[in-house]
Amino acid sequence: MKIQPIKTKLIKPPQDDLFEWLSKIDFDLNNCDIFVITSKIVSIHQGRCVPIKNGDRQEKNELAIKEADKYIKRKNDQGLARPVLTWKNNILITSSGIDESNGDGYYILWPDNLAEITKEIYLYLQERFELDKFGLIITDTKSNPFRLGATGFSLSHFGFAGLNSYQGEEDLFGREFKSVRVNVVDSLAVAAVLSMGEGNETTPIAKISSIPNINFAEIGDSVAVNLEDDNYADIFRQDLWEE
Repeated sequence: MKIQPIKTKLIKPPQDDLFEWLSKIDFDLNNCDIFVITSKIVSIHQGRCVPIKNGDRQEKNELAIKEADKYIKRKNDQGLARPVLTWKNNILITSSGIDESNGDGYYILWPDNLAEITKEIYLYLQERFELDKFGLIITDTKSNPFRLGATGFSLSHFGFAGLNSYQGEEDLFGREFKSVRVNVVDSLAVAAVLSMGEGNETTPIAKISSIPNINFAEIGDSVAVNLEDDNYADIFRQDLWEE
């Protein structure tokens, strides 16, 4: 598998045209490649940017609560506000995914209408490069419980199956897999985000090629799990959560 981060010019908050920006970037895309783009670029395209006024934790927390599906307010031992723990789009994340890094004085919110904008970007790339089968991932980063540091994940994808199933197959010792599924899309997002960077690299897009075991099809299936089937469901049933 090969990941190629792609240098670009800046796309500027509070709003800039994603498709015009892409049209000016010199890169190629081939069948069986996967195109990766950070969610921040998509958010700026949609104008999902809010001016930072005083930049304190309370201001960001209030905005995060407005954006969240559910949330938990948190304070440290000194009674100071900490990032709000939020549940948004069936994803556990701090501050509803709001980010001010590389925002030039704006809070960048998550994109709206993810399924629609993902397919719109996919169709643009399909026409531009005359492709039959390829994939698209919109990425972001988040922290994970009991782990330091942030890792990439897929906020949305299109053009390939997000999961590969081992159900019905056998392991090395002949034991049949009952429920093992590999999260392909998040695995690719982790690798791509690592290559693209999080600082001033100006590589908010990337191309992944020579990927094994990808089922390309014009779909945008979900890798989310229903609460009743989630191994961690009891955490989300606690009375701590507010809507």
